[in-house]
Amino acid sequence: MPAGAQTVARSIPRVVVTDCLLLPGILLMSVLVHSVDRPEIPPLKMPDRFRTDVIHFATPAGMADAPEKLGSGEYWIRREDAEQAYDDGVLRVVSILDSENRTELEISEEQEVFLEWLLAHKVQHIRLETGRS
Repeated sequence: MPAGAQTVARSIPRVVVTDCLLLPGILLMSVLVHSVDRPEIPPLKMPDRFRTDVIHFATPAGMADAPEKLGSGEYWIRREDAEQAYDDGVLRVVSILDSENRTELEISEEQEVFLEWLLAHKVQHIRLETGRS
C-alpha cells in the first residue's frame, strides 16, 4: 500500500433472500409447479429457468385435449407427450432455423424429474408460481 494511503472499511449490505436454491457461488431463484387438476399433489420445486423450459412440454390452449383457456402461468402437458419425452429422453422442437424440420434436444436431469412427477401423479394441468420456503 502506498505511503499515506488509508484503509477504508466497506460495509457489506446483508440481504435476506428467500425462494431460491443456493449452490456454491451461485444464487438461483426457484419456481413451484402446482397440479391444477390434482390439487392434493404436493408442488414440485424447480429452478427459475424452468419457466422458459415448460413451454417445450406444453400443448397450446384449445389444441388436442387442452382446455380452451388456461389461466396466467398455467400449462397443459398431455400425458402422451410427457411419456414420449420421458421414454425417448429428448424433446422434439421446431428449429428456429428451419421451421419444416424438428430438432431433438436431450432433456436435462431437472426436466426428467419434472416428467417423473407429472407421470407418477397423473398430472396434465399445471400452474407455475414463485417458490416459497
